[in-house]
Amino acid sequence: MGVAAVAVLAALGPAPSASASTDDSEAIAKRVYDSANVSEALAELTTDERELFIDRLDEWTAVGSESPAMQRKPTAQEASLGAEALAGGCWYKYHYKEWYDGPFHTGNTWMQANWCSNGSSITSYSLTNRGGQGLRGIAYKGLGGKYVSNVGWEVRQAQQFNFGIGWASAQPCMQNRGGRTGLYSYRSSCNLG
Repeated sequence: MGVAAVAVLAALGPAPSASASTDDSEAIAKRVYDSANVSEALAELTTDERELFIDRLDEWTAVGSESPAMQRKPTAQEASLGAEALAGGCWYKYHYKEWYDGPFHTGNTWMQANWCSNGSSITSYSLTNRGGQGLRGIAYKGLGGKYVSNVGWEVRQAQQFNFGIGWASAQPCMQNRGGRTGLYSYRSSCNLG
């Protein structure tokens, strides 16, 4: 390494540690979320602080309890498929999630997944009762993409939700996987693989 490179590195000082970056990021988020005027707090961020704040928006985590899927009667449209198509049963699962950016409760989302089976494969499915609510100066902007994959023995239905905070945005996702026997699983991702 040349003398010039050593001088530049010495002038820059030690590289910041990952934990320092995380601590800085949380302090920035606290400053924004706890502000009486979120728009002003965002406008006061430096370019580096904006990047740290934007990175946080991709990391929202969902918190919520789960209960079993409930059996239901088929809708009129589903009933038109015939008794054989519904022989396995029909179910619904309502999901309500609180979203967090670290320790900060940033919003809530909800949806209901519905599905029917003939006993061996999924014959009907839908998402209903979808919505959201922003908190701490975050605006709920409506539904984003809806993604579905019927793999036969289960249907994977995901819904993206759009939130905005000034010039930044977050798009958390809720996914229900409903099985041919009424079993289900939940994921906080739009990845259907």
